[in-house]
Amino acid sequence: MQVTQWFEFCETCDAEKLRKVSDKLPYLSPDGVMRTLSDRPDSPVVTLGILKTTINALYCAIEQNYQDGSGIVDMEARGKAYRSLPSPTVDESLAFSADICLWGGGARVLGNLRRHNPDGQLGQRIHHWLTRVPSLGPFDAVALGQTVKGLRVSFASKHLRHLDPYRFAVLDEVLSLGLGYAMNPAGYQLFIDQLTHLRDELLAMGEPRRTLAEIEAGIFLLARQKVRSDEAQAEELAE
Repeated sequence: MQVTQWFEFCETCDAEKLRKVSDKLPYLSPDGVMRTLSDRPDSPVVTLGILKTTINALYCAIEQNYQDGSGIVDMEARGKAYRSLPSPTVDESLAFSADICLWGGGARVLGNLRRHNPDGQLGQRIHHWLTRVPSLGPFDAVALGQTVKGLRVSFASKHLRHLDPYRFAVLDEVLSLGLGYAMNPAGYQLFIDQLTHLRDELLAMGEPRRTLAEIEAGIFLLARQKVRSDEAQAEELAE
């Protein structure tokens, strides 16, 4: 089973069959909580936005996102290498940005950026933005990214995520629809604030420290399932 597959099952009558495949697959329980078959009825539940999940389901989703050919590990290594540069050049900033766009499936985004920022302007603008991010909070960091014509919250936050995974994470359409965050600087600030609160809550419960980006990677898969569930229910009502 792949994380992009969608299927319905009964958590009571189909549980044993599913356990033969995996008991680590997060699913949307009828009570609205993301769970796994290895969870207990009293497993602790945490929330982000309107998403509720057991800690085990969250960690299983993080593991899946890092293992299913998403390219996150390689892209995080490139981000670490870029951060280690004492003084990145314009060309290095531009190359890092291009890698992020391609990692995020944004070949069209990269094309639009080049079209809207011709004659070397793109490199200068990306470089100016990325080198200022360390001194900026979430609201200003994503807002400054949006001043680069052709860059919106989704891909601006992808840049921030790999530039500093401890402070930033990705806010895209799936998380906006699944969790209720607005795709603007204010929505991004709220998202990061509540994601930080969730990280601190997990630490207080004795869980290992993770980056905001790691937690978001798991939340993304869980939110995508909820979005698909909502779409499936809407289709049933329309029939």
